[in-house]
Amino acid sequence: LAETLVKIEKIERENINNPQYLRRRQIELWNLPSEITSKPDMKKDAAELLSLTGVAVDASDIDLCHKLKKEGQIILEFKNRDVRDRIIRARKNLKNKQNELSTRRCPKLSVVESICFEYKHLDFVCRQLKARQLLDSCWFFNRKLEIVDCDNAKVEICHINDLINK
Repeated sequence: LAETLVKIEKIERENINNPQYLRRRQIELWNLPSEITSKPDMKKDAAELLSLTGVAVDASDIDLCHKLKKEGQIILEFKNRDVRDRIIRARKNLKNKQNELSTRRCPKLSVVESICFEYKHLDFVCRQLKARQLLDSCWFFNRKLEIVDCDNAKVEICHINDLINK
């Protein structure tokens, strides 16, 4: 029985990591006005907004761009991971660009890493544990969910068993 459970967990981990790996070149933009999300080609507008981070982004850097189900959200896939990674590191610079964002009608723009469903669920569980003060902190960065437990140990989480065994 124990051997079967180990095999099942291995398959589950692969089924979680594969869709997340496919998102390695993607980010999401949240809180966009309908003037941007209703356009058939949003690449130019998205590139202009992302350039406010301080990273030079051109529409040709974006491979795919389309709306998500939630209003005001789009997903972008870049041609290479380097541009995406530079944007993720520089997104904090948007805090200093409130005037420019307000004139473009998106003062609450968020640049978010694209996370598969399974990681979103793990992130939710970790945030619930943090709210109950069972974890010190949790965050998602560079396609990895990481936590700091109450003993100050930093751990990468990619399966619910990582929390249970902790």
